[in-house]
Amino acid sequence: MKSNILLVGLDYNFIKNVAGELANKLDMFFLDVNDLIEYNLIDAKNVRVKCGVEYFEKVEKKIALSVAEYENTVINFPYSLFLNANFSSILAKRALIIFIKMDKETLVKENFKNNKNSLSLEILTCDELNKLLSEKSDIVVENSTLNTKICIDDIIEKLKTL
Repeated sequence: MKSNILLVGLDYNFIKNVAGELANKLDMFFLDVNDLIEYNLIDAKNVRVKCGVEYFEKVEKKIALSVAEYENTVINFPYSLFLNANFSSILAKRALIIFIKMDKETLVKENFKNNKNSLSLEILTCDELNKLLSEKSDIVVENSTLNTKICIDDIIEKLKTL
């Protein structure tokens, strides 16, 4: 039985907010994978510089895969790691995977709202990423409002149908 909920999406900070509030609402633990990686590596930026990108990625993968062993946890997981074929299949065994899908216009709005006046990789490849993430997820929640409460309500409604 799957004891975890893994949230993935193109806007990491929005997904992190949703995951934290969803965990509270469902009385589950909350885990942010990027925070866990930073905690374990202490200074991820310097590890990359001093030990090399290859070492950093190896440790990052090991830490990220360790979340499959967690219980009763809502996990915020970066889509770039999740799309690794091994990750998605391993994590799918222990977690219900929910993809919070956003359209290109929503991502552009959020990007500019956060004073990022450039096109991000997520925006440039939005359609392809949405397709890939939808295929690897158990539940897809459409969210163009960037309203955390609405998104959580949509997730809970979809969970009731399982």
